[in-house]
Order: sequence, then C-alpha cells, then structure tokens
Amino acid sequence: MKICIVCSGGGHLTEVLQLKSVFERYSHFFVTFRPKGKKIRHFEEKVYFVVNPDRTPFIFFYTFLQSLIIF
Repeated sequence: MKICIVCSGGGHLTEVLQLKSVFERYSHFFVTFRPKGKKIRHFEEKVYFVVNPDRTPFIFFYTFLQSLIIF
C-alpha cells in the first residue's frame, strides 16, 4: 500500500507529522504547497510541491494539472 499525504504547510503539516507513527511503516509521500517567504521544512520522505491556488480559478486549474501528474 502507498499513502499520499496532502496538506498545506505550517500548522496542518505539523499536525500530520505528529501521526508519523501511523503511516511510517507504509510507503508514503507528501504533497504540499511551497511556502512563500518562509524556509522550506526538511523532509526525510519524498515530497512534491504544488502551487497554492489562493482561490484563483486559473491557478487552481494549474494546481489540478500538477496533482494529476503526481498521481
């Protein structure tokens, strides 16, 4: 089984990482946004960064395409 963990950066990512003991025994990867103006957290696991759509229809479509490529 392979697990895809999708969340925004910051607090949500911190919360997901607290569940690491649940998913660490399975093959997994992360999909998250690249933070603007902030240092990128170091990941030991495979991570894919997508553009944050910020409720913009055009950028949302671009992020959707990025997600399809990842999956």
